[in-house]
Amino acid sequence: MKWSVGYLPSGENDLAAVWMAFPSDRQTITDAALRIEQELERDPESKGEDFYGDRIFQYGPLAVVYVLFDDERTVKITQVMRIRETN
Repeated sequence: MKWSVGYLPSGENDLAAVWMAFPSDRQTITDAALRIEQELERDPESKGEDFYGDRIFQYGPLAVVYVLFDDERTVKITQVMRIRETN
């Protein structure tokens, strides 16, 4: 059963700021955000790792901090950061 994934305003603002700050990477950022959302829809409990009581998950140039609402099967992304990709 899929989870519903959404952004709190802080997460939306972060994603917009990253997208605007890196015009040459906009497609990569868009693709990474979509992939993160898809991964979190499937199984957010096993993605990423504990992060000060929330969870953090990284894909490509983005990392997101998110909160799970088990009773509603909802994921809320609270923070988005651009990170350096590791090989």
